[in-house]
Amino acid sequence: MREYYNGLYGVAAYYLAKSTADVPFHIAYPILYTTIIYWMAGLKTEFQAYLTFLAVVIIIANIAQSLGIPQHIFKKILIADASLSACPGFLVSIPFELK
Repeated sequence: MREYYNGLYGVAAYYLAKSTADVPFHIAYPILYTTIIYWMAGLKTEFQAYLTFLAVVIIIANIAQSLGIPQHIFKKILIADASLSACPGFLVSIPFELK
């Protein structure tokens, strides 16, 4: 915030730099998770199946991360109560539970 108010760089530059710096972690953590869970769960022992599962987990992790950033911005702007933004799945599932 200080750098933004002092005019050193803009929000887009900060977001791009932070996103680029986080890419290795967004790939390494899903690989670690998948390597442990896949073989522990006793799924197919074919390497191609493992790579497919790994690709799906990496894609889902990156999509979840990219959806979390706008939610964080939305929370800061419109939602005053932090407990509401901590459980968005509950709020999304309410219409389906009211059938």
